[in-house]
Amino acid sequence: MFTVSRSSTAAPEEDGPDVAESAAESEFVWASVEDSADATDLRERVDALEAELARVREQRDRLAAKAARVPDLERQVERLKNEKRTLIQARKESPQLVPADDVADAGRQRGEPPDARQRRRERRLWTYLKRQLF
Repeated sequence: MFTVSRSSTAAPEEDGPDVAESAAESEFVWASVEDSADATDLRERVDALEAELARVREQRDRLAAKAARVPDLERQVERLKNEKRTLIQARKESPQLVPADDVADAGRQRGEPPDARQRRRERRLWTYLKRQLF
């Protein structure tokens, strides 16, 4: 009969396999299965975190690009506001710069008779309405 010594040298046994040794092996196999399941879960978690990190980096890059455009847009808005102020001031100072429709509206507001083209338009509209209604 062979036995296992403390020096880890195995000796064959005549009675059959050692019960303690088979229990240790089955525990090791069970632990290996649990470890592999944990490792799979951890790999899935790492993959999910990497995907989330990539999404956050992409969002950060988009926000950085947007923040870089803001000063340009602010300058453009200020330029357009200044152009609008200049045009309004020029219209006040020079009636030639006012569009024709604005001239007719301005004259009507001041109590002046409308121009000939406006009178023709109104006469045609009145004639059209009379034919439709009467």
